[in-house]
Amino acid sequence: MLGYIVPEGLGPGRRALLAEWAGDGGYRPCSGSANLDVEKAPAYLWLASRSAQVTKQTYLRAYLRRLPDYAWLPGRSVRYAMDGTDLGSSVTDSGGHAPYLYTVALPVGSYPMTAAFDGDSAYLPSGNTGVLTVVP
Repeated sequence: MLGYIVPEGLGPGRRALLAEWAGDGGYRPCSGSANLDVEKAPAYLWLASRSAQVTKQTYLRAYLRRLPDYAWLPGRSVRYAMDGTDLGSSVTDSGGHAPYLYTVALPVGSYPMTAAFDGDSAYLPSGNTGVLTVVP
């Protein structure tokens, strides 16, 4: 049995596989071929809900992981939105963490926030929602 991991940078698509054996004194040479269909891997984006004071700064925190092994995904862009308004983006660090410094410009209350990873050549898109609770 031979194991093979498709390098992340190759992206999805069909790959032709060929196995050959040169044979030996008791067996003749042989070969076989097949196709390997490579798909994008799923990703999971987690967003932490936050509480913050009016006019203060707080970090919005999202974490991006690969499924099914939950390995961190560094170097990926995560977009943030607050109450439907785009805020900007942050790139994940070596721990899959994409912090975004936000200055609270909303009145006291609870507001939906979202984080989204649009996917790339190796991973499917993922997103999540949380709540920002603004306190006096």
